[in-house]
Amino acid sequence: MTTLGKILIFFVLAFSLLVGALVIFDYSARTRWAEGYEELKNRYTVSEKSNKAWYDENQALLAQLAAKDKEIKDVRTKLQADLDTERGNVALLTKQLADEKKTNSAREATATASLEETKLRQADVDKLRATLKTETDRNIRLVEDRNKERDRAVAAEIQFKSVNDRNQQLEVQLRDLARDLARQRSGGGGGGGGAPVARGKNPPSETVEGLIKNTDPSGLVTITIGTDAGVTRGHTMEVFRLGPLPRYLGTIRILEASHNQAVGQPVGRMVSPPQPGDRVASRIVGG
Repeated sequence: MTTLGKILIFFVLAFSLLVGALVIFDYSARTRWAEGYEELKNRYTVSEKSNKAWYDENQALLAQLAAKDKEIKDVRTKLQADLDTERGNVALLTKQLADEKKTNSAREATATASLEETKLRQADVDKLRATLKTETDRNIRLVEDRNKERDRAVAAEIQFKSVNDRNQQLEVQLRDLARDLARQRSGGGGGGGGAPVARGKNPPSETVEGLIKNTDPSGLVTITIGTDAGVTRGHTMEVFRLGPLPRYLGTIRILEASHNQAVGQPVGRMVSPPQPGDRVASRIVGG
């Protein structure tokens, strides 16, 4: 083999190695490009899905923003309407306040005039009160005088009835004494036995007064005075009633007496049955 052939063989071998290396490099490059393409494709797909999700989310946010914007516009419209209404109310209230001020001014003027008139009337009232007090005092004195006169008249009427009742009792006593005397004369002074019973009144030596505390169906009465006031057994007390229809009732005789009360019974027939609250006295005198 010649040198040229050797060189050609060596050149062919080198070229073959170069081509093989190029083929291998090309294959490797193509393989890496396919993997990069798939990776890019996957990234694109993921990116596209992410973009779609972001897009959908943005659309939803835009819809929410649109709804919120509409809500804000509605609220703003309502607030504006309320503001207009309130402005109208404020204007109306301002007008009413001005009217009230005018009315109050007129009322103050009227009140001032009324106050002056009231002062004048108060002066007249004070004069009338003074006159009324004078008349009232005079009427009170007249009433007191009339009451005194009525008390005197009542006392006089009671005294008159007491004297009248006493006279009637004396007449009864005289008739009884006459009958007893006649019986004694007809019997020769013997058969009657004993002296006649005294029927006269026996008042306490001192002038005393009290009240009837209670009564008994048997006719006994309890009075509010006793031995401390000088009332003892055997004394007589006059009974009378005051009030709208004052009257003399009669006489009671004391049967038992304690230091602060006594028990008695009517002497003869009473004008009216005694009642709690009726008055008793040792004697009835004029006022």
